[in-house]
This record gives sequence, C-alpha cells and structure tokens, in this order.
Amino acid sequence: MKKRILMILTAVSLMAAGLTGCAASETKETQAPTSETSAETVRESDGETPEEKAAETGYEAGVTSETGWSSAWLNMKFTPGEGVTLLSEEEKEMVLPAGDDTFVYEMMAGNADGTASIGVVVEKSELSPEEYMEIMKEQLQGDNMEGMAFQVVQDITDREFLGRPVKYMQVDSSYQKVIVRHTYMIYAQDGYLVEMIGTGVPESPEVLETLMASFTTLE
Repeated sequence: MKKRILMILTAVSLMAAGLTGCAASETKETQAPTSETSAETVRESDGETPEEKAAETGYEAGVTSETGWSSAWLNMKFTPGEGVTLLSEEEKEMVLPAGDDTFVYEMMAGNADGTASIGVVVEKSELSPEEYMEIMKEQLQGDNMEGMAFQVVQDITDREFLGRPVKYMQVDSSYQKVIVRHTYMIYAQDGYLVEMIGTGVPESPEVLETLMASFTTLE
C-alpha cells in the first residue's frame, strides 16, 4: 500500500511540479522527471481499461471535452478560465504514468505560464482519508524521491471543498533549488478515495486558489 501511495504521489506531484517548476526557475532547463508510459501498457488480458474495470464496481469516470471536464459520479465539473490548459485524454496518456485497475487519473489542468496546476485521481482503497494522508506524510518525510526533498508546511487538517468535508495538507518540495508548494485534499466516496493535488509557487498562492475556483458542482 505504501509503495502504491508513493507511486501515485510521485506520478502526479512530479508531473505537476515539472509544470510549475519550469516557470519558477530562472533556467528553463530545470524540470522534474515525468513518465511517458502509455495507458495501453496496463490493459488487462481481457482488454479492459482501468476506467472500465472501475465502472464494474460503481465508479464512473468523468469526461474531458473542449469546454472542460465533468464527472456525474463526483457531481463536479472543471471549467478552464482564460490562460488555463486542460489536458485532453490523449495528452494525459502521454504525460502521466498509466493507471491500473485500482486508480484512474481523472483530469489535469494548469496555467499556461506554468505557475499552478491541479490534478484529480480516483483510487479504490479501504483506507480512510486521514490514514492515507498519514502514510503519505510518512513517505514524504522519509524519502528523497528522484532528487526531490519534501517538507510539511501545513499538517493534516479538516476543511471543506464544494460542500464536502476533506482532509487537507500542504507540502513544499525542493528540486534543483526550485520550491513548489503541493496542496492535497482527499475525501472518501463509495469505497474510493478522491485525491485532488494542486501545485503552485509559495509566493503566489492566489494563482492556485483561482485555479481551484474553476471547480463547481454540476447544475
């Protein structure tokens, strides 16, 4: 379980840190490593994708279109504002490591200038949001992942997001002298954990807040 949490954290956070880190760094060559593994590599022998596997247990993946991302199962949508880029399904497969039959990368969006990004992951898990975050915090404080050092700046606390109670934590990562702030919000739904991971530069928290405000409930 700890290895899976570390893998998900690395996949989404490092990809997002790469987006924000490039803008924050004076040298545009600095970027956290990403994986270009295609989702095709995790198709089961029966040919089902992670989304199809998850659907068998009640979860229904959201839909990304030209106007935004929406999920009836989550009762949530994301409408990109000016200067915000939402990754298409094809782009998501290219830049994010592939999921498997227990977790799905729902969406990823970021500012065009690279100063903030947000991702949503849905994962099948028997852990509570707090248990999950405690393991995450333990991993972050104990490991140096791919040259990145992490420091918890806001310990686990209770907050609300779109009327839902969530567990909230903020962590700063340092990669080649570039500092990125990661904001984690997690809540449970129908045997799954919904994990929202935002990144931004510490000196401009309002940029990520504006990006987060692009999420609304379905009308």
